[in-house]
Amino acid sequence: MASIPQLGALEIAPLARDAWTEVLGHDRFTDQDFFFSVGGNSLAAIRLMRLLGGQLGVRLPVRMLFEQQSVELLAETAAAHLRELAVEDGAEPSQVQEEQAR
Repeated sequence: MASIPQLGALEIAPLARDAWTEVLGHDRFTDQDFFFSVGGNSLAAIRLMRLLGGQLGVRLPVRMLFEQQSVELLAETAAAHLRELAVEDGAEPSQVQEEQAR
């Protein structure tokens, strides 16, 4: 099995920002702006989640962006998703937390 990357929200946020910029074609947004308020649409959402998931090496459900529409919230949710996947992959929850603290 492939190793699940253990990244926190602070490490994922820059990746998410870069993906938003690429998909939206501009960088006129803050980490608190909602994706659909700054020019995003459902096709762009699919592209964004594929791009970000590819950078993280995991599949990220598009639903995640619809539920967590800002860079900040998306990064936090993606980090939690990575932790869940790592535990499902056999890592102990304490191991995952220790790796993220490094």
